[in-house]
Order: sequence, then structure tokens, then C-alpha cells
Amino acid sequence: MTNEEILKIALQQSAYDCNCDAEDFLSTENKVVLSQKNDKARVYIPLPLECDLVSYGSNIVAQVSTRMKETVEWYIGKYAVEHCFEAPNMIALNEKLAQFGYKVCFMAEYFLPDINELKELSCDYEIRLLQPEDFAQYYTAEWGNALCKNRKHLDKLAVGAFDENKLVGLAGCSADCETMYQIGVDVLPEYRKNGIASAITSRLAIEILKLDKVPFYCAAWSNIKSVRNAIRCGFRPAWVELTARTGEFVDEINNKISDINFFLLNKSEFFYYRDILFDILADNMEKIAPSGNNREEDRKLWFKGVNEGLKRDERQIVLIKEENSIIGFFQYYVNIDTFMMEEIQIKSAYQGKNIFRKLYGFLIENLKGDIEFVEAYANIQNSKSMGILEKLGLNKIGTNNTGSCYHFKGKYTDLIKWYNSNSTKENN
Repeated sequence: MTNEEILKIALQQSAYDCNCDAEDFLSTENKVVLSQKNDKARVYIPLPLECDLVSYGSNIVAQVSTRMKETVEWYIGKYAVEHCFEAPNMIALNEKLAQFGYKVCFMAEYFLPDINELKELSCDYEIRLLQPEDFAQYYTAEWGNALCKNRKHLDKLAVGAFDENKLVGLAGCSADCETMYQIGVDVLPEYRKNGIASAITSRLAIEILKLDKVPFYCAAWSNIKSVRNAIRCGFRPAWVELTARTGEFVDEINNKISDINFFLLNKSEFFYYRDILFDILADNMEKIAPSGNNREEDRKLWFKGVNEGLKRDERQIVLIKEENSIIGFFQYYVNIDTFMMEEIQIKSAYQGKNIFRKLYGFLIENLKGDIEFVEAYANIQNSKSMGILEKLGLNKIGTNNTGSCYHFKGKYTDLIKWYNSNSTKENN
């Protein structure tokens, strides 16, 4: 594979990611396109995006939502390409995004191998090529850049450095798209500065090329150690990317929300929690779709329905707590290959704080069985709930028997993709 072929593949992949043509990145004119879903995009990108800027050096291709198009056109038209990805100009974009409830979130530099510079480097430790069955035991915190616990099926190959039989460094690659594998690297702190990172990274890059795939490497530009490793191994800067996300999403990353915890309800204890749970439900629904009954009538009907449901082994309730206070709950069940999301209610004061993502992280860790599909219902008057389900990758397929709720269905893999959308292998 030549450098020209590698660049051509990367440009085409960026075109899939950004809903444009590969040639658009080589123009001297900026381009703004509307963001759309694409099955060929990198798996962790939660398309469509509201604001995402990509540059291969000569211009900016921006994928946006309709409502942000004018703002982004103003920004990339006002400032030079290179300055759109740094402060102080980036602060101007952040201020404009605030009116939409968004903030600048991810910024990274991506590297591609230079075939003329890429070569296998050595270190003083044994280097081993590892297949998925060999690295299955290493899905632990210290190898979180090299391997992704929530996307195990995408981790295709790894290279480990061993001190006798102790793993001390690991480079892994994930099939983030059909033609390109992303490299992530971890080295135990006490073994750093011994050439391990460059030895395992360079070997893995060569092995990826043998599979006729393009290795690529991502690092924050302030991560000097990671950038140096990329350069040492024969990688060179290829493109940069800036992505905006909701303010709540950014605040969660910055730990600006309280510690939220999740617990599976012991069914025998439903009696003690039922009034608290119903009051959360009733307070929310009075604002969205009042039933027309008095509160006590609704309470009795809800108690009866939930009690009947809990008699089924597969029916579960997750309690959402802040410290010792219940702030919400989630009812669900798994039926063979389908994850049925029955009801989620969160106190209004805690809505819009990205609790959904934490909840689904808890569920993904605890759900059992070979799940293929996700289903849910949303009241036809609850546009917010419908919007959330659509973001999770679910689509309307009909209504319930009374016509009061839309029936949604999607793939479980799309839910996993949404959950993982905040993480790329950024080599720390």
C-alpha cells in the first residue's frame, strides 16, 4: 500500500463520516453540509451531528444541523482555517453555540503512517502478537486505551510487551470502520520511557497493513508524549477534527453533576418505594399528557399494573438515586432477543443532565442474553421522549392499541454505538 493509497482511503472514510465527497477536503474553499447517518461511518460517531469541523489542511468541511448552519458558516468564513481549531477564535464559536445549548467538546489530531518512515522498532522486552482470544483477559482499567470493553467485537488485533509473563505494554486496534483500524496504546507507569510504546505501536501498524487495512492514530495535540510516539513510529499528521456536543454532555465529562447511582429493585420491596415512584411519574405526566383522572385513581391503576408485571421473572425496575434520595426509575424486560424499554421517569430538576447515558451504561453491563433489538413506546404528546428514542437509533413502526403512544424499534448495536459515542481511543 502506498502513501497515496492510504490518503485516498482516509479521505473516503472522512467523506462517509461527514456526508460529503472525498475531493471536498482537498479544495481551497470551505464547505458546509447537513449531517446525516451513514452506515459506513466510524462506529462511534453519533450521526447526525450538530456541529463538526474537519480539516486536512487546505480548508474546512463542516457537517451541521439545519439550525446551526448559519452560525458555522459565519465562524469558518470569518477566521483562518488553522485558527478555527484553537483559542481565542474557538471561544467565539463556543459563545455562539451557547444559544443552542451546545459547547465545543472534542478536539483531536489524527495521524496516518508514512510508508517510507514506518519500520518496526525494538525494546528490551518480549513482543507478542495477540489475537482476540489472547487478549480477552485484559479488558481492565490499565488497558483502557488499547482495548474497549464496550466494543469487544471490534477489537481485532493487539501487540503486547511482556516482562517474563507480565504484560507491561499493550497496543490494540479496533475496526472503527471497514477500511481503517484505530490504534490505542497503554504502558504501565513503571515501565514507561523504555521504548515500549513505540515498539508495540510500530509492530501493530505493520500487522494492520498486512491485513490490507489502514492503521490510524488519534491524540489530543496537547498530549506531547502520545504525539511523539506517533512521530517516532512513522506516523504523520493527516487531519484535525472539532466536535460540539450538548452542554449537559460536556458538564458530565467535567464532573459537574452530582454522583448518580443505579440499583436493581428487590421486587419484594416494591411496596416501600411505590408511592415515591408514582409521584415522580405523575408529576412528569401532568405537564406532558394528563390522564384526566384524579391522582389517586391513577395511583391505584399504576400500582396494579406494575404489581402484575413484576410477577414475570424478566421484568425489572432500576432505581435511580442521588445519595439516598430516589430521583427516578426505569422499567424494562428482556424477551428472548429484544430489550423492551417500558418506562423511564426522572424528576424534572434532574432532566437534561445526561443521566440517560449513565443509566444505559449500567444496563449494558447488566443485561444478559443475545440481544438484537430494542423497543419502546412514547406518548404521542411527548416530543422530548420521542426525540431521545430517535437519538438512540430507534424508528417509529406503529402505535399501541389505543393510538396514544408511538411504537419504536431499533437495533441493540445502535444503542451500544450511541452509548460509546463519547469515546475514541485517545492515547493518554
